[in-house]
Amino acid sequence: MNVGIVIIIVLAIAVAGYVLGRNRSKAVSGGDIRKLHSLPGYYGQTVFLFSAVPSLLVLIVWLLVQPLYVENSVANMIDPASIADGSSRSLVMADVRRIATGLDIGVAQGSMTNDSIKTMRADTTNVRDSLAKVGVALGADVAPDVFLAAKAYRDLSATLRLAMAGVAIALALIGLVYAYLRIHPDFRARNVAESAIKALLILSSLVAILTTVGIVL
Repeated sequence: MNVGIVIIIVLAIAVAGYVLGRNRSKAVSGGDIRKLHSLPGYYGQTVFLFSAVPSLLVLIVWLLVQPLYVENSVANMIDPASIADGSSRSLVMADVRRIATGLDIGVAQGSMTNDSIKTMRADTTNVRDSLAKVGVALGADVAPDVFLAAKAYRDLSATLRLAMAGVAIALALIGLVYAYLRIHPDFRARNVAESAIKALLILSSLVAILTTVGIVL
């Protein structure tokens, strides 16, 4: 599933949580918001934050870790004999990623199907020409083990993207339910919302500093 669609779904859940939290705060106050510790909007914000923040943080970490995991899982499929003199495994893995991307483009354009890719073999198909037709250029013919690695890279990436979507959406729903059930007149929603926002600002600042340091180094 596309990452953008997952983010939209998570934010939609969070917005729904805001509305539900705000309405529940009014309901538990018996219609008299003076009985509430905080204004109804803060209760809505709390549900929004519990729905969106954990899910989006997991999404960010997942997107950073997944490529490393997939590459390490697939790299061992490359036969040392397929690494040309003057080349390296990392350069061959770059071709693996390029081939996997080309296969995705081929499916998107309709020139390939997932079923045809499963049966496609580098020793019986000119993979280089097939990918050139969808705009992906390769510098040399594709070795059978490199093509198998590319298909494994593509399949594993797709499986993990689907798992990522499921985990992110599940976390958003769990966060919504958890925060929603915590709402009662004495719940300090304003304190929770303001503390969470401060923590997010501090985290954003740390990320910006680390990014800047990384660029300088």
